Amino acid sequence: LNRGNGDVLHRTGAVAGDDLLAGEWWRLAGSCFVHGNLAHLALNMVALGVVGPLAELLWGRWRVAAIYAASGLAGSCLAMALRPDALLV
Repeated sequence: LNRGNGDVLHRTGAVAGDDLLAGEWWRLAGSCFVHGNLAHLALNMVALGVVGPLAELLWGRWRVAAIYAASGLAGSCLAMALRPDALLV
């Protein structure tokens, strides 16, 4: 739980460039829900807890959900474009 095991992370949805070449495009979205360790998960939860309520007040629940999904997918695509040899979590 302190550091991510690459094999376990990959089996749970992390993405690498080879996966995309093999046609596993679903990993671009799946990697948004894989966390490397407890600190990574905790920091994401705190950030979402602090910013989420304000974002919902400003834009509404459905727009925030769409922004969240689009930014996760765009981030995965950009990360794979910049470092396709890395395992993305």
